[in-house]
Amino acid sequence: MLSATKISKQLGEYTSRVKNGLVDKIGLEYEGMARAMETLNT
Repeated sequence: MLSATKISKQLGEYTSRVKNGLVDKIGLEYEGMARAMETLNT
């Protein structure tokens, strides 16, 4: 089980890849969570 801190870090890394246009397979696994976080943060 992943800790909240680790998930948060991974989501941050995913967001960075999106902004840089470098999304990879690992990043895509977090797409749903990243979108959910963005919804909560806006």
